[in-house]
Amino acid sequence: MQCRVFSGPWNQTQDSFNHWAKGKMLTKDVIIHTQAVVAYKAAQPSIYLVITVYHPETGIWTEEPKQ
Repeated sequence: MQCRVFSGPWNQTQDSFNHWAKGKMLTKDVIIHTQAVVAYKAAQPSIYLVITVYHPETGIWTEEPKQ
């Protein structure tokens, strides 16, 4: 199994994950863990997201998305 981590501001993290996962089948061999984190800076909360994906080391899962 390999691990892939996406993190940052929630909207950018979702976009990165969706771009990477496009065309890949989410089967029982894939585990996705999502964690939301709130950071307070200068009285303005910022929401960050961490998406951790555990996936097989074969085939389409190890390919990088095309730009």
